[in-house]
Amino acid sequence: MTDATARLDPHYEIADIDRRLFGGFVEHLGRHVYWGIFEPRHPSADEQGFRKDVIQLVKELGISTIRYRGGNFVSGYRWEDGIGPVSERPRRLELAWHSTETNEIGLHELSHLAQGRAVRVPVEADGFRSEKLGEVAAVNAVATIDDEGVSLFLVNRSTTDATTLRVDLEPLMRSLGREIAIVESHLLHDDDLYAANTLEEPERVGVRAAEASVDGETLTVTLPAVSWAVRLS
Repeated sequence: MTDATARLDPHYEIADIDRRLFGGFVEHLGRHVYWGIFEPRHPSADEQGFRKDVIQLVKELGISTIRYRGGNFVSGYRWEDGIGPVSERPRRLELAWHSTETNEIGLHELSHLAQGRAVRVPVEADGFRSEKLGEVAAVNAVATIDDEGVSLFLVNRSTTDATTLRVDLEPLMRSLGREIAIVESHLLHDDDLYAANTLEEPERVGVRAAEASVDGETLTVTLPAVSWAVRLS
């Protein structure tokens, strides 16, 4: 057996830690959802059927972001199954974990766990023809408003054309009673549409700063082809 020594010195600082690293996911696996966070007959369940004691424990963990529906389950999931009246939702054999998915919990139900408000952001932009879905808008947007600020999530689906999106902030500024500034901006994009992170190139596709600016009451964002921009606040 050999000996080793170490020295823990708080002055040997590497970098600040981004709280968004401490995220997790919710997956329909075992008791993660049903009889886990969702159990209508449990004494601590709220009016939506979610267990308040479990939610409180998650808050104590300091989870910053939750991805739904997380893990292998999402590979065969149809989001349309989890919306609309629960009694009309289909029951399906879930192929990742070989269980029956009742779809009693879907996007609508999980939205009750989110804090703040989701805001629809209508976009006037060119569209393109999809064999599966027909005419599809090239640019989509949605925003969330909470105590920490405003986040605007954008996607440019066009495989060929970049888009300059101008967002009218006047209604938002009037509602909040203050000006809007960009705290941070992130863009996920690569010029090669088929690029992927691999063991040889783990950082091949990464997040970089988005080209965004606020001039008066207008937010301007440049979205390359096939790109996602998040956290413009």
